[in-house]
Amino acid sequence: MKRVRLEVLKSVDNINNVNELEVLKSVDNINNVNGLKVWKSVDNVNNVNELEVLKSVDNINNVNELEVLKSVDNINNVNGLKVWKSVDNVNNVNELEVLKSVDNINNVNGLKVWKSVDNVNNVNELEVLKSVDNINNVKNWGY
Repeated sequence: MKRVRLEVLKSVDNINNVNELEVLKSVDNINNVNGLKVWKSVDNVNNVNELEVLKSVDNINNVNELEVLKSVDNINNVNGLKVWKSVDNVNNVNELEVLKSVDNINNVNGLKVWKSVDNVNNVNELEVLKSVDNINNVKNWGY
């Protein structure tokens, strides 16, 4: 895996109790971040069958071709995915799967793109595949 544009935990200040963190670039003051995987500069990852981006997700079966990575370009037909970009001051973010540097997202259904979100505190109910229970037969997620 080579380093692309993204660096994990780049410019991240005051990160405490960070376990299995899938973090973003330029995230400041992330405290008590639990339940996120760490993907480092993954570019052009296809057919991801062994899901590592869903943490705190219970009973996930048959999750194929799910690509929730950073530095992902050209994401098409992404359903139920929330993209956070340039999130600063995220505190108490639990089970958050965030994407940074996502370009050219087309035909995004049920997707909310957050750009330049500042001062997000106590974000516990994020719709980023967070607290998702019993997800079965989730297929064809990708870019």
